[in-house]
Amino acid sequence: MSFESELDREAFLDVDDFGVEAILDPDGQRIRVKGIFDSEKEIFETGDHGLSTATLTFVGRTSDLAGASQTDYELEIEGVTYKVLDFYDDATGMTMLNLHKKST
Repeated sequence: MSFESELDREAFLDVDDFGVEAILDPDGQRIRVKGIFDSEKEIFETGDHGLSTATLTFVGRTSDLAGASQTDYELEIEGVTYKVLDFYDDATGMTMLNLHKKST
């Protein structure tokens, strides 16, 4: 049985397919990283009314996102800045960041 390598994970995040390039900004260092950005909208029905929310996530290689393990970091994607609210290292070499769009 073979396991994915760092190169396999990097190919999965290729910006020519469905990955995006982002800038992780730990303490002003501005590190370029590749990942998959997703905005999933959820609608909740509460009686006669509804409520919608969007979950913003960025998934990248754990080795690239090691600096995002603190929640005071920011990530810039296509000119929009997001605050890292939380992170999840899935133990397979990939990490998911939960994001919140910063007010301008």
